[in-house]
Amino acid sequence: MIREYWSLRDVPTGHRVNSLTNAISETFGLCQCGYDLGDEEISSGFTHIRMGQLALVNFAGNGTHWCERKLTHLRADYADRFLMYIPNGSQVTISQHNQTRVFGADKIGFVNTKHAYRGRLQAASGDSFESSHVIVPGSLLRSRFPNADLLAGVAVTVDPSLLNVLNGFIQSVCQHREIVSDLAYRGLERVLLELVSSASECALNRAAETARVASEVNVALERVTSHILRNLTDPSLSISRIASDLNMSVRHIHNLFEDTDWTAKNWIKHRRLLECRKAIHATELAGKTLTEIAYTWGFSDFSHFSRCYKDKFGISPSEDRKQGVSLLAAEPGSDDLYASQFDRQLSRLQ
Repeated sequence: MIREYWSLRDVPTGHRVNSLTNAISETFGLCQCGYDLGDEEISSGFTHIRMGQLALVNFAGNGTHWCERKLTHLRADYADRFLMYIPNGSQVTISQHNQTRVFGADKIGFVNTKHAYRGRLQAASGDSFESSHVIVPGSLLRSRFPNADLLAGVAVTVDPSLLNVLNGFIQSVCQHREIVSDLAYRGLERVLLELVSSASECALNRAAETARVASEVNVALERVTSHILRNLTDPSLSISRIASDLNMSVRHIHNLFEDTDWTAKNWIKHRRLLECRKAIHATELAGKTLTEIAYTWGFSDFSHFSRCYKDKFGISPSEDRKQGVSLLAAEPGSDDLYASQFDRQLSRLQ
């Protein structure tokens, strides 16, 4: 068993960023590191214990420390390891697969080194932080959990008793690293593997439940938005009527829109304005008045419609009708611009 301790305080000022990068790269995989304090103020150190295929790291420091593993690092150093973050008096931020998670002592987080990621450690309170990490080969974790890749970029709440046992085990091994025999380490390695497996299984179950809930929300949201689109021309369309038509509660409909940039009421107005703009630009509808178009798509007050239209598109309906043909010719597909914003919000839930 290999036991190492590294401290930034042992490195001369002016060389600390590079030294930290090298030390972290040797431990976790090639990456770039840094911190937000000057060389005279910064401190950090970590204990690194390799136990067979697994490794433990206990990291402590002050300020904010960050690391980034980029595509250039992946090309130079292919490493397939899962890094388990266990906050212990720290706030952790991990970013992988276009998602960012910020979490504290009630959760554990995972990244996988075969994909680019960013990680950040800072104090949860006060000036200093401490966190624990377990490094697990990807092949080892997948041998127990074929769907282990679902953990990359995930942070989940773990049962407090399991988390306390895992964290207490890591702290104890690091504290007694100099007096534990190699024979004892082999037994401790098996214990660690079972603890990591239990935590990973718990995390996978939580991640699966989160995905299931998100899927249900997405299905329900699509049901609501489809109903809205079918009834846009009805001026009596309201959230309470939608709720009645779909046998949902008004609160549930509002909750479905929480993970988007819209409220249900605003999205109805937004879609009506889009349809009005299409009609205003349509040459075959040139004989229709602006009032007729507004009323066709559910507006019952032309002054209100005109104000909303200008707020949305930055131009009045009458001015847009005059310029509409040239605008559309200059910007193909521009009338889909605002609709695509909602589509992107929906994709977050998938």
